Amino acid sequence: MMTNLEIQKQAGQFAALCASRGERLEPEEAWYRWSLEHGVTGPAARMLFEAEYLAAESQRRIRW
Repeated sequence: MMTNLEIQKQAGQFAALCASRGERLEPEEAWYRWSLEHGVTGPAARMLFEAEYLAAESQRRIRW
């Protein structure tokens, strides 16, 4: 089981990985890919992941 902090960190890393591949995923699609790979489920984990993924993706767009 992952902690909230680990989920947040993983979401940011996943956003960076997608950006490096030139992929622009909606947070929902990113969640499905990531959760499938890591076996993490649950509405709270999803909400946290999607929010953090979106924030990390937004920060990347601002910097570029």
